[in-house]
Amino acid sequence: MLGTGMHRGEILALHWSDVHLMDRRLYVRWTLAAVNNGRLHPGGPKTEASRTWISLFPGVMTPSRWGGEVHGRRGGRQRSDVV
Repeated sequence: MLGTGMHRGEILALHWSDVHLMDRRLYVRWTLAAVNNGRLHPGGPKTEASRTWISLFPGVMTPSRWGGEVHGRRGGRQRSDVV
C-alpha cells in the first residue's frame, strides 16, 4: 500500500477487523515472516511500538478499490479473515 510506510509482511497479515475505512485507519497487530525455506509464519510485530494505527489518505477510500465493502462486512456478516 503506497503512502502508508507499512512493510510487506504487515500488509499481507491485515485482517478485516484491523481495517477501519470509515475512520481511514488500519491497525497493525500482525506480520508475516518467511521462515524454513519460505514457509509463512504469522506473528506479532518485532516491537510493541510497531503495533500502531496507520492513517490512510483520502484516495484510498474509493469504494471500487475495496470492492464496496466497509469494515469487512459481506452479506451482513462480520468477516474476521485475512484481507
